[in-house]
Amino acid sequence: MKDFRNLQTIDNSLDYQNLQVQNLQLQHNNKLLKNILIGTAIICIVILSVNHYIENKKEEVTY
Repeated sequence: MKDFRNLQTIDNSLDYQNLQVQNLQLQHNNKLLKNILIGTAIICIVILSVNHYIENKKEEVTY
């Protein structure tokens, strides 16, 4: 009976450690996704700014 309790304690400990590892992996994934989102937003802003600049230059040439 004592061995069974020890095995159960070890099993619970491993489950807890696995949850901790999964939590760290999720935190890492969240940071990556956040960085990707920020990078995408910066790229969009740059594209819109360049497009706006080009449109203004076209209007200057037209007049």
